[in-house]
Amino acid sequence: MRISLQLVVQDEGGAPATVTEIAQFERTAFDAGSLGLHLEEAKSLLGRLQRTMVAAQVAEAAARTSGCPTCGAQLACKGHHHLVFRSAFGRLSIDSPRLYPCRQCKGKG
Repeated sequence: MRISLQLVVQDEGGAPATVTEIAQFERTAFDAGSLGLHLEEAKSLLGRLQRTMVAAQVAEAAARTSGCPTCGAQLACKGHHHLVFRSAFGRLSIDSPRLYPCRQCKGKG
């Protein structure tokens, strides 16, 4: 038996959903030792789920904040730095863009 777990992410903008395979398990025997998840499989599964979810959330947040809140113009990027997000499943490095103020609004608003 093959078991596949996928994460489907649908953003609010109406873009097509992205499907990411998180884990795949193979079970051949049907005994007490092969039922459900083993501890290491569960830890690995939750870690991959956490990384995939955080990446999707960060991408959505970056897309939302890359436009001027006043006029909607796309803001120019002046560089990136990395933030560290610590969770129960480990440390994740998150890319954080640094944006210039709006040239059309002159940063007002």
